Formats: sequence, C-alpha cells, structure tokens
Amino acid sequence: MTAAASAWAAPLRICADPDNLPFSKSEGAQRGLYVDAAELIGRELKRPVEYVWWQTFNQRRALRNTILANACDAVIALPATAEYKVRGVKKSQPFMELTYALVAPPSFRFESMEDLRGKQVGVQFGTTPHIFVNTAEGVRSTTFRTSDELLQALSRGEIEAALLWGPVAGYENKSRFDSRWKVTPIAGPDFASQVVIGVRSDQPNLAADAKANKKIAH
Repeated sequence: MTAAASAWAAPLRICADPDNLPFSKSEGAQRGLYVDAAELIGRELKRPVEYVWWQTFNQRRALRNTILANACDAVIALPATAEYKVRGVKKSQPFMELTYALVAPPSFRFESMEDLRGKQVGVQFGTTPHIFVNTAEGVRSTTFRTSDELLQALSRGEIEAALLWGPVAGYENKSRFDSRWKVTPIAGPDFASQVVIGVRSDQPNLAADAKANKKIAH
C-alpha cells in the first residue's frame, strides 16, 4: 500500500454530540441523522469512521475543543449562513434544511401564521418563534424554558399549540407521544435554516470532497 493510499484509509474522525437525538447519540439503537450522514461520508471516501463526542449546547466552545484542537476532521453540522464563520474550518454545500414547526392536535386548523391569532401558543425561550409571538398582533403566548416543558403543557391542554424546532418536534411526537400531534413545518426564511459539514482547512482533499460530492452534500 502506498503512503497516499494508507493516509486515505485512515479513520475519518467525526465530532458529534453524544446526546442530541434526533441528530446524534453515542449509545443505543438510535444513532441519529448526523451519524447516518457521517457513515455515508465514510463509505463514499472508503474510510472507517470514528467519533469524538462532545456536547454542543455551546457550539463555539465545542468547536474549539474538537475540530480546532485537531481532535477530529469534520463536524456535522454547522449553520450554512455566510455570517457564521469559523477560522480554520471550511464548509460543504448545504445538505439539509431544518425548520420550526407548529405542533397541535389534528383538528387544529393551520395554513398560515395568521391562524394563530386569538390562540394560546407556547414557545421556547430565546427561539425565533419567541421573538415572533412578542411582535405578532393578537397571538397570546406562554414561554417555556425547555422543549419538554412546552410539550408537556400542550399535553395537559394549557396551550392550544406549540411552536418548536421541527426535528425535535417530530422526534418527540413520534417517540414519546405516539404521534398524537400534527406537526406542520413553517415556511419562511426566519423559520428555516440550512446546515453544512465543516471540515478542517488543512485537509484539502477532504474539504474538496465535502464541497463537491453531491451524495454527501445533498
């Protein structure tokens, strides 16, 4: 085996959160969307995948202690927006779009945000929906600290609907509430965002593949 081939077969080290379903999980049967993406990348590049687990509730700190400390080669996922820059990290093309969603009983009529007027709507503190309900005319809102508190309030009938991060809403609705709620994605630039794969800038081959390989980036 040549030196180049040996380097190419080296493990692909992926930074991921150990407890962040539906995106990633270090243990258990459900590994998450980002782990599935990492395994796909490994297969495309013919490299075994190893994981470096680090909690990402403070993403900038997580990046400093993982990919920027040369502890891993790539991280899934980072915001695609041009304003989000990390020195020493290159971005792939966006491979997924995520949105906020309205979670409500199946009988709840929702076609646009106008349908929330006069309704008691729950939101999570500090999120885009929290900002929206503070400025929306006629929407009555209750703010919760966590998504769990928000969904529990919906379950108890304390609110009529909840505005929640879509992936979390869909996962929790299916896994904990037996698909009790109707989960409707919310369109619009303020409520949707794309994510990318971040790779170390000093790995030009991996950076080029992350940008060019359509099977990975999309």
